[in-house]
Amino acid sequence: MTGFGAAEVTRNGILVKVELRSVNHRFFDPSIRISRDWSGLESTVKDLLKEGVARGRVTASVDVAAESGGERLVIDETLADEYRTVLRGLAERHGLDPTLRAFELLQVPDLVRRETRVLEEADVTAALGDAVREALAQLESMRAREGQALAKDLSARLERIEATLDRVEAEARGAAEAQRDRLRERVQALVPDGVTPDPERLATEIALLAEKADVTEELVRFRAHDRAFASFLESGDPVGKRLDFLLQEMNREANTIGSKSSSAAIAHLVVELKEEIERLREQVQNIE
Repeated sequence: MTGFGAAEVTRNGILVKVELRSVNHRFFDPSIRISRDWSGLESTVKDLLKEGVARGRVTASVDVAAESGGERLVIDETLADEYRTVLRGLAERHGLDPTLRAFELLQVPDLVRRETRVLEEADVTAALGDAVREALAQLESMRAREGQALAKDLSARLERIEATLDRVEAEARGAAEAQRDRLRERVQALVPDGVTPDPERLATEIALLAEKADVTEELVRFRAHDRAFASFLESGDPVGKRLDFLLQEMNREANTIGSKSSSAAIAHLVVELKEEIERLREQVQNIE
């Protein structure tokens, strides 16, 4: 499912910015962008993402920096004292003005230097964890809203499948009687005049053929898969893979119903069932 989350966390003078984007995917597929200086923390980000995302292609952008930019000006106090002593000595010996202004002293080479602050990995890791979890909370909230809408659509499609199964069951009852009548007519047409077939044997053979064409078991299993599918939708656990499996089983039952029945009406209903199953399959790819 799609979603977006962002967070900024400051900890011990360290600023961590995280942006997360997720799109539909059958498996967990993370893509992490982090500065080269902190590339060693990529596996940490991946583990944190796994805490909240089971399926989906997730892109994470991570920026780590010192809160004030990471640089500061440092004055070499020892060198400043030495320059001051030397300059005052020159002023006394040569009768110069002994007044020394601060900005004049700052122009002395190497007296002031820029120093880059070293960020501690433990502090960065802690701030990173807080930022990723906060961004994940936003991402999950958006994905949850999408999931609720998706669950309604799936439930509506299940109801259509159940209604189609009712029609298949009604057609199957009528088809069984029609098939028995057709078998009797064919036997009568094939038997020579003056020969009467054994009624019991004929009834047995017709019953065996009718049993082979019976789809009651397939309908019962199909409906059981439907009920399991609906119950999984109501659970709060990741169920995408289980729903995928149930759809495979539904498709297998639909194929069996189609192969066992010689009714054109049932064949058309089986096509409807398979179309709905395929639509369900497309949507289930978006579910964790």
